[in-house]
Amino acid sequence: MSLLKIGHFVRDPWDAGGIQTYVQRVAQAQRARGHDVTTLGFAPQPEACSRPYIPAKNATDLFRSVTDHSLDILHLHEGTTLPSENLPPVIRTMHENSGSCPSGSRY
Repeated sequence: MSLLKIGHFVRDPWDAGGIQTYVQRVAQAQRARGHDVTTLGFAPQPEACSRPYIPAKNATDLFRSVTDHSLDILHLHEGTTLPSENLPPVIRTMHENSGSCPSGSRY
């Protein structure tokens, strides 16, 4: 079995929320299976945290980090704008209703 370099993007992985908890649990399970898993986000990493993390300033910096770290797959847990070329396969999990209602006013 070949192992993957997986990146999970959430804007602020250190926030205490449901998406962050979900990402942590999925990443932990993937690491337990031997995959190389890193979280990417727009927030700075707390000094006391040792989880693999790549901070990005914006979407352009995020794209650069994805290519620089040669990720095999990028899992987006929140929306962001990325170029469509030169990206690894991208998975987008919709944790909220933005896919069916972009304004977020209908549930």
